[in-house]
This record gives sequence, structure tokens and C-alpha cells, in this order.
Amino acid sequence: MGKYHWYVLALCGWANASDAVEMLAISFVLPAAENEFGLTSSHMGWLTAIIFVGLLIGGWCWGYLSDQYGRRTALYCSLLANALFGLLSSFSVNFEMLLLLRFLSGIGVKYT
Repeated sequence: MGKYHWYVLALCGWANASDAVEMLAISFVLPAAENEFGLTSSHMGWLTAIIFVGLLIGGWCWGYLSDQYGRRTALYCSLLANALFGLLSSFSVNFEMLLLLRFLSGIGVKYT
């Protein structure tokens, strides 16, 4: 194992950790979002499920892009999308914006 292999291992570990954080983060956000945005149980269900809709679409998109441009480029772009939309979702001002940004963050999660 050389330096390159350790780099790839660290990058894939970071990608895997970001997946886990995206899945678990909503459980911490839901109580605060319920109070802040006045969410119903239906809204909370959508907020929980929307990341998986993003995962479904992201799997197809990132697979296609990795075949066209290479796996490294697709991995970097998916991590960037996940980080960017995850960060932006923390600044959401209403339910619809939070739902959209969590969906887009879910698209970024899927590559790993």
C-alpha cells in the first residue's frame, strides 16, 4: 500500500461518512423544523423521504457521468454537491426550500 492507496481510502471513507451524516442529520433537524416551520406529520414524512428520492435519481446520474467523465471526477463532483447543498439546507427559510435542498443533497450522496 502506497501513499495513493491511503489517499483513496481516506477519500472513500470521507464519502461514506458523509452518506451516514446525511441520513442521520434529518433526525436531529426534524424537531427544530417542526417548531420553526409548523410542520405536519405529512411534511415531516416528506422531509425524511426526500433524500431517498435524491438518492434514486443521483445513482442514475452519477453512474452515467462516471462512465462519461471518469469515476474520480464524478466522485469529486458528488461530494461537492453533497457538501454544498447540505450546507445551504442549514440556511433554509421555509419548508419548501429545505425540502428542495435536502433533495439536491440526496442527489450528491448517491455516488458512494
